[in-house]
Amino acid sequence: MPSRTPRAIVDALSREIGRILQLPDVSERIASTGAVPRHSTPAAFDKLVRSEIVMRAKVFKAAGAKAD
Repeated sequence: MPSRTPRAIVDALSREIGRILQLPDVSERIASTGAVPRHSTPAAFDKLVRSEIVMRAKVFKAAGAKAD
């Protein structure tokens, strides 16, 4: 969602996604694809994304990759 989405909407959507992921038919369907259904907080997801950006930037730089 857009970065300026109000916190109340982000939190409400996060809670709803967590609730949906706990539904047996949803979690079973996700698991059947080989994925693991997992919910986290918006803050934890933000932290994960930021750490991935840093890590991947290091990998790309070490590989000499350049964006066109």
